[in-house]
Order: sequence, then C-alpha cells, then structure tokens
Amino acid sequence: MSEWRQTIIGLDPQDQWASEAWALLPSDRHRQVLQGRLEGSTLDELGTLFGVTREWVRQIGIAGEKRLLENSDALAPGWRDEVRALFEGAIVRTGVELALAIPDPDGIARNAILTAFGAQRPKSWGCRVDEWWTLAADKVTKALRALAETAPCTAEDMDHNAIELGLPPGSALERVLTSASAPLTRTVDGGWVRRRVSGRDAAYLIVARTGTPMRAEDVAEELGEVARNIAESMRRDKRFVQTRPDGLWALADWRLPESNRPGNAHEVAINVLEELGPLPYADFEREVIARYPVSAWRVKQCLSSDLIGETPEGLLDLVRRGATPIEEPEPRRSPSIVANEAGDLVAVRMTVDKDVLRGSGLVVSLWLTWRLGMHHAPTTRRFALDSGREVVVRRGVGSAQLSSLRAEVADLGMGLGCSFAVMLMADTERAALRHTCGDDCPAPRASP
Repeated sequence: MSEWRQTIIGLDPQDQWASEAWALLPSDRHRQVLQGRLEGSTLDELGTLFGVTREWVRQIGIAGEKRLLENSDALAPGWRDEVRALFEGAIVRTGVELALAIPDPDGIARNAILTAFGAQRPKSWGCRVDEWWTLAADKVTKALRALAETAPCTAEDMDHNAIELGLPPGSALERVLTSASAPLTRTVDGGWVRRRVSGRDAAYLIVARTGTPMRAEDVAEELGEVARNIAESMRRDKRFVQTRPDGLWALADWRLPESNRPGNAHEVAINVLEELGPLPYADFEREVIARYPVSAWRVKQCLSSDLIGETPEGLLDLVRRGATPIEEPEPRRSPSIVANEAGDLVAVRMTVDKDVLRGSGLVVSLWLTWRLGMHHAPTTRRFALDSGREVVVRRGVGSAQLSSLRAEVADLGMGLGCSFAVMLMADTERAALRHTCGDDCPAPRASP
C-alpha cells in the first residue's frame, strides 16, 4: 500500500488479508491461471502453456475465483461492503483508491479479488485502462464518448469536464482519449482537439483564448502553419466569421462590440448583472452564453466569485449591492484526492508530466479547495515545505491550481512518469511531497 494512503487514512500496513487469501488457493496452477487472465492471456494461450484444453483452464479459473472469494470473506468479512461503498455514486475507481478496501503490496491479489467480485478494467477505442476499475463498463464507455464530444477545449476544461462525468483526470485518461482509434489529440499548448479537424479546432482555441478578432497570419504563426491554409480552413468552418473591412477572424457566436469585449466569462457575468440588475439563474445563464460562448458549467462556476451573490428573493446580483455571497456546494470529489476524517490532512495523487517538468502551475480539482475551506474566488493559501519553499493553492472562479512543483520533484529524484503525493496539513499550514512509485519507478536508479 502506498505510504501516502497509510499516512492519511491510518491503514495498518501489516493488514495483508488479501495476500493470505491468495496464498491459500489450492495450488500454484490456480494462481498462474488467474494471474495469466489478469495479464490478458487467452484461454487458448494458457492451455497451450500448460498443455491442457481451454475448457480445463476455464474451469480452473472459475474454481480459483470462487475459492479466492471464500478465503477473502473468511479473512475480512466486511471487504465486500467497503468495495460497494467506494463504487457508490462513482462509475470509476482507481487501483489506489481500492487499496483502501483491499490492501495488497503488489496488487496481484487485489486485482484477482476485484475480478472475481465482478469489477472490470474498462476498455474504450481498443485501449484498456489498467489504472481504473468499474462495475459498469458500459457507463464508462458512454462517459468517455460524452467527454470526447466536449472538444475542442482547453486542458483545464477537459479536466473539469472529466470530473463532472465521474472520470479521473490524468495520464490514464489522456492515454485512452489519444489512443490510435480515439477521436482526440493534443495541441502544442496542451489543448484538446478532434483528430479529424485538428487544425480548425486548434485555430478555434487560439481565437477563443485571445478573446478578440485575429489576423490569419497570427493564428498561423501560433500553429506553425501557412497563413493561407489557415484562412481557408476558417472560411470553411461555420464557427468563424471574417470581420469587415479589416479582414480579421472572429468566432461567429461573439455578439459584443469589439471595443467592449471582456476577457473571460467572469467579466461577462459581472457586466450582465451590472446592466440588467437582479436575475433568475436561468436568465443569467442564457444572457452570459449569448454574450460570450462558454459552457453552462463555466457559467455556473462564476457563482463562486466573491463579487456575485444571491438576494433574499433568490435572484443573482452583485455583492456590493447587498447580495449575500453564495455558499459553494461540495464539488464532485476527484479520485486522486483523499483526506482524513478530521479534514486537516489532504493529499493529492499526481504524476510527473511535461507540465510539472516545465514548472507550470498544476490544475487540480475544485474539491481540494472546497475541502480546504476556500469556498469563494479568488482565494490563496500557502503551505510551507521543509525545503523552505512553498506550495501555493489558488482558487480561481473556474479552476484551482497548485504552484509549480518542479524544484521539489527534482530534489526527490523523480522523472517523467513518476507518481507522487502532495500532502497539505491545513491546521499547521505545512506541506510535504512523497515519491510513491515503489519498485516500478520509471526514474533511472543510481548505481550502488
């Protein structure tokens, strides 16, 4: 079990009932068949390996799973209820989360128990997500396809869309969404675009991010493409319009005069209430989207602003006009975050990726800031590290971020692909990083 889980949840690292249930199987052949199936071997392949029929392998597998469940029930009578509780209200759980209910050092026994229980590692577009488990594979497939339909969007929006659909953001999600048969790909700056129209989608994201009409030459420069080709692509795409007489390119949904164009949805939301006064939420949402094309989710996030509140009549208005700031409801909890019962210790499981190595701020789930009591935006909290540096948590209107962790990751000897936990101690304003790869660490090992 990962050190960060033991530290936060208080699990006993000596609780090895899953390993014992595995060891108590009738024979090595039962273990070999179950492990082979977990690793993707077919019945025919295992039959050839052992010199027996595929039916014999199938029967051995069935008998092994039955005995494994019986052993587990005898050694840990409540484990089934714990697993069901973890899946309650969630279509996906990670192996790290399921270690809470089934502690197992190397994961082999846990994976075999989960399979016998009826859980699966979901597969979509021909890519199996080994880090995830589900009891409803069809729902995971639907959620992944719904997520793909939210493109084009920024990396930040994709992470939040994933959380809203019950999917854990991170490297596993990126791998399945960009697999060979999947419909999406990434832009140079990390945005998400549809593979079949990647150039047009990338241009859309650039213009949307800029917020003002652009020259085709400027869009092309960012994309590293020929201006003439980009202009022709935008001309064929109904999402773009060309302004006259200057010939700049804008989004067709933009409706504000260029001289009064705000920079983001939050500014539009404030402008709407400034001009129209108190509004029901439905009217507020409709007006913001009409002026600035964003998702309904993004409009809802504007309500976390410390400038927007609610009147006694239930209408939205500005706080400076007497509205009461809106108490943020608990966001969907990200599978990558755990907290102890007291709420004074929270940890975020992360992977060293290119954003970490380049020193970028790291997008995290809004559940983290909610748990830390940061219910309105903008808010900032600072947590001191033993190295003398800080982990800064920032709560924005539509997102939350951790400050760059590049130096701390380098000090711990981590490289691309390493997993680590950021532990935040809310009562003492202290923080710590823990390298959690274990024996499968992708970072090069120093010679003894």
